[in-house]
Order: sequence, then C-alpha cells, then structure tokens
Amino acid sequence: VTTGNIISSPLFPVLADSLDNLIELQCDNSTGILYALHWEANTILTGVELSNKNIVILNQNVPNPFAENTTINYYLPDNVTRAQIIFLELSGKIIKTVDLTEKGKGQLNVFANDLTNGIYTYSLIVDGQVLETKKMIKAK
Repeated sequence: VTTGNIISSPLFPVLADSLDNLIELQCDNSTGILYALHWEANTILTGVELSNKNIVILNQNVPNPFAENTTINYYLPDNVTRAQIIFLELSGKIIKTVDLTEKGKGQLNVFANDLTNGIYTYSLIVDGQVLETKKMIKAK
C-alpha cells in the first residue's frame, strides 16, 4: 500500500464501515502499519479568519541599515483621527515630523542624503499617544 491510497476491502472491516468519515489513510512502508485519520460524524470542521482591523501597525524600515533611502510601511485604521511619524536623533532632537493623512495601508519613503551616519529613531504617534518607536541605521 502506498501513502494516500484509500482502501475499501473485507480485509479492513473497520475502515470499510467508516469510509464516509475518512480524511486520510496512510501506510508506514517500513513497518506495514496502516494509519487512518477520521473524524466523528457530528464533528464540524470550520475555518477561522483572525482579523483586527482596528490595530495600528508600524513596520521596521527596509532596508536597515540604509545608505540613501529606506521605506517604512504602516497601517492606520479608520477610527484614527490624527497620526504622525516623528524622526529623532538619539539625543532626542526632532529631525522631521510627517503627518499621515491616509487611512489603511501606507508607505513612507525616507530620503536621508543629508543625514550623517548613525542611529536614528522614528515614532508613530496616533491621537496624541506614542504607540511605537523603532530604530533605523544610516550607513554608507
């Protein structure tokens, strides 16, 4: 018997009675043992889709480290009234503030030719609260 073949035979009376509920029948060729995976008639198989459309997402910039430009992807749900990304030096000095006006998936292209090499941070501020901060590295 090869893996995946379904057998209905008087040699397998238990399987012959439960073929309606049979999901998969496998044979271990090294031992000759036959395995049957089945479920009870009253079992309900369902699919579950997990989603939280009210969550704010700030992704890590790509590439990181970067030389000239990098991209930051984010997601803003419809219930957000105001959102910004603020770029800072490690000392805490604000370099730039960008207002995010589009809801849903968004992308911010960062051009940093004038920045010196080093570590910078960017924070997503939504409705007055800092939700997430990430580091980005400017390199040659």
